[in-house]
Amino acid sequence: MINALKQDCKRLSELPLVELHVEQNDQTVWDRLIYVEEKIATSGNKHDEQLAVVDSRTPRADFPQLIQGYLSPEDKNKDLDKLEPESKRRSIGLYLVLLMDNIPRIEMDVWVDFGFCTCKNQAMEAELGRVYRALIDQCTLYEFYKNYEGKSLEVLIRSKNIANADYLKSSGVVFGNPSKSVYYLKHLLGIGCAFIFIIILIIYRQCRTITTLLILNSIIAGFIVNVMYVYQVISQLTSDGNDKLCILRGFLLQSGCGLLYHTLCVQALYRFFATIPKRQQYLQSKYTITFIVLVQWFISITFNLPILIDGRIKFQVNYRVCQVLMQDLYGFLYLSIWIYFFPLIIIIGIYTRLLIYIKQNPYRLIIHQNIFKRQRQKYEFHIFRHIIILIIILIIMQFPNLLVFFIIQLTDIIISNYIQRICFMSISFGQNITMFICLIDNHQIRKCFKK
Repeated sequence: MINALKQDCKRLSELPLVELHVEQNDQTVWDRLIYVEEKIATSGNKHDEQLAVVDSRTPRADFPQLIQGYLSPEDKNKDLDKLEPESKRRSIGLYLVLLMDNIPRIEMDVWVDFGFCTCKNQAMEAELGRVYRALIDQCTLYEFYKNYEGKSLEVLIRSKNIANADYLKSSGVVFGNPSKSVYYLKHLLGIGCAFIFIIILIIYRQCRTITTLLILNSIIAGFIVNVMYVYQVISQLTSDGNDKLCILRGFLLQSGCGLLYHTLCVQALYRFFATIPKRQQYLQSKYTITFIVLVQWFISITFNLPILIDGRIKFQVNYRVCQVLMQDLYGFLYLSIWIYFFPLIIIIGIYTRLLIYIKQNPYRLIIHQNIFKRQRQKYEFHIFRHIIILIIILIIMQFPNLLVFFIIQLTDIIISNYIQRICFMSISFGQNITMFICLIDNHQIRKCFKK
């Protein structure tokens, strides 16, 4: 974790807590003398009264030297990444960021660990950073990490009478240990829905129709995607994410997204075959559907191979994940077509054709049908509500990502890390909502629940 923070701090793109005064003829901030000063009137914190001077002989990236004054004698000669307990390492991670006169960025673990994720805006995050910066000057590292470990940082802050702590608390800021399960493990919703659906199919034989089995196909795809997301989260929590399997995780995540959306195309095809009478006889057979499912899985597994072979999946330090960069015009468009536009066009095309057919033949669907087939036909009409919801989800979840992509490609606007993280979260939340809809928006599954 400390190594990841070192890489992040070197980028120097965090929101500054102080105003840097550097002469115009200085080539770089770290190659020359840096004079750091903050207007004391801004806040009454103790550390504002002291001026920090960093010389090129004492580079800003010398992290052990920055933290030396806060370490106990027995810890000064140890590797920071090997300090125990974990709460001490996480606290040192925050110290390193604050001692660099910065606040954590959204992709850092400490952004979540110490409550920056509960702030409503960057100004509030900066104020929380000032509170923590004042606190570390008034307490020992032992006090800090022990209170963090015991979820009592707020008590420690109040005991030091640090300014603006009450304001932050009244604004909903959590001083350390927010509910990370909500932030990190949202993908458990999709995994839970998958398990529930599979258990229902095992217990209730009457639910094992072609329709529910095709939904099971989507559930399995969603299960794979969410397991990969959880694996990605675990790798980010335990390391900087740039390990030997990073490229493979990125490949599987992108392929999994395409797999989930491609299964929705198969559902749409079956609905099309089942609704129009003249196409029911052979296209609706289990052999035909099985063949279509196999073709779909082959396409889903192989469409991303050119991107992998071409080396376009790269590690992104800002997000600690391997994926195709938005700046990669060919790679991003290729994936967008296969993962998003291709399924969306097929789904919309099929259901538009169905709507036209039903409008032109309002009675043909049930004329010459017995009572049982009429009931079945009535059931098939429920697909429109189901598919409209899915199309809306597909559009909403991908629209922010595509918008950011076009802004990056067509303008010189610098996109904030917040905006890009929102794009990623909209995709992952959309996948979980899709899984949830597959579970509850199925007539036969609801009947099994009622029993």
